Amino acid sequence: IENSNSILKIQYGKNFVTADSVVMAIGAMGTPRQLGVQGDDLPHVNYKLGDPDAFADMDIIVVGAGDAAIENALALAHKNRVSLINRKGEFARAKDENIALIMEAIRNSEIRCFYNSTVSRVEEKETFINTPEGEVAVKCNHMIARLGGIMPRKFLESCGIDFPSKNPAALPIVSSKYESNVNGLYLIGSLIGYPLIKQAINQGHEVIEHILGNEVEPADQVLIKEALGGLKGETNENLKMIRDSLSLFKELSEPQFREMISESTVHEKVEKEIVFKKNDHGDTFFNIVSGSVKVELSNGSFV
Repeated sequence: IENSNSILKIQYGKNFVTADSVVMAIGAMGTPRQLGVQGDDLPHVNYKLGDPDAFADMDIIVVGAGDAAIENALALAHKNRVSLINRKGEFARAKDENIALIMEAIRNSEIRCFYNSTVSRVEEKETFINTPEGEVAVKCNHMIARLGGIMPRKFLESCGIDFPSKNPAALPIVSSKYESNVNGLYLIGSLIGYPLIKQAINQGHEVIEHILGNEVEPADQVLIKEALGGLKGETNENLKMIRDSLSLFKELSEPQFREMISESTVHEKVEKEIVFKKNDHGDTFFNIVSGSVKVELSNGSFV
């Protein structure tokens, strides 16, 4: 795809067509990330799940800890014996709703989870897993590895799309209307870090309405309003004020920043109120939007 005098030229084979706008929604699963171990090319190893109801009374291993892996494991657990392999000790990349569902399934022994574990090798009837306690063998008739897809970065860059860094995990920057740095070229879904179909559908709807010249409220606006509801003033003005204040997140695209805000809690502290104490435990990351804080040192002084 080339931009020439504000017209997009889409080349396919020896032919081409032109367009004022192009919405790219090709996703990243065309090239799924492989296991990279012995036996990952066996017939029962797959990288996507079609119909979960096609499987019954089977020993199935799902590899991954993201939303796709969790949703696949939950769907298969109704009729099968499912083991989930998580290379970390938690489900940090998944949505809160999915985390709650998978943790409940694990507590109820509906799904067996191997934490801090990886696949060692795959054989016809068994899969060997590296666990903190050593290697274990698990019966496996079918395996689904949801390790994400490899971003088609070379293709995107050939279209003139910029990336914020050379980091392989970097995502293209898009505007609040999902437009890339190439005028008229829009990116949605997995290409900008949103792998769920419902997210891509919402984004696609917003893009088409924008191209048609219609004002449409973003699907996540209600979440933004809820997160910033305690602040005085208009929601979008407050959102811009927060973004301008947090330079740490300047490389996030507009959709990514909105998602972060929608999942955050806004605190309005009063003078001398304690934010947290030494030796408190938690996983909260605080950012100062306005004002300042003091830190008490071990000698009793403040900085």
